[in-house]
Amino acid sequence: GVFSLNDFRCLYQRDGETIQRFLKHLDEKMEETYPNGFTKENVTYTDLSNDKVMLLNYTSGTTGFSKGVMLTVNNLTGNVVFGLRSKLHYKGSRVVSFLPLAHAFGCAFDFLTALAAGTHITLLGKIPSPKILIEAMQEVKPNLICIVPLILEKIYRKQIKPMLDKSMLKLAVRIPLIDSTIYASICNKLTESFGGEFTQMIVGGAPL
Repeated sequence: GVFSLNDFRCLYQRDGETIQRFLKHLDEKMEETYPNGFTKENVTYTDLSNDKVMLLNYTSGTTGFSKGVMLTVNNLTGNVVFGLRSKLHYKGSRVVSFLPLAHAFGCAFDFLTALAAGTHITLLGKIPSPKILIEAMQEVKPNLICIVPLILEKIYRKQIKPMLDKSMLKLAVRIPLIDSTIYASICNKLTESFGGEFTQMIVGGAPL
């Protein structure tokens, strides 16, 4: 079935109305199945060896052609352990997750590591245009930003370059001391547009 992330309605199901019927009587079914309440003892996980493939991750093929990459439990765990040891995320920190979760970068560091650390994850439910992304950043004020060059380049072209192209500013940035003041002002503007509370910005996936 396909569920709405807004109100958890079943939007589509493959086999008639089984899921919708079940959802109507969910509370009764829960009480019937778990008369003493649902506890951690009722949670079971798939017993899977760490060297087994657990994910087909997509790659757009930076070094070749597009393909599905077979990742094992150890592959993903290695990334998460690295992320936790590096303190990229920490309990109570904030992140805006907008990179595709079908890619290793977004999956490992915007989602899995953040989840393991206890970070508050805001999933961006729209295509990350510069305008939408900056609005989300200003609202959430993330502590870590994982981003790709293409988005940074778009923000530079739309927000920074028009300022630098103004004739007065073009002249001013050629003057020593004044240039550093102008660049510092631009840097502050850009930092604030990303929420102003991030400690680092990680850029990957392609050359910057």
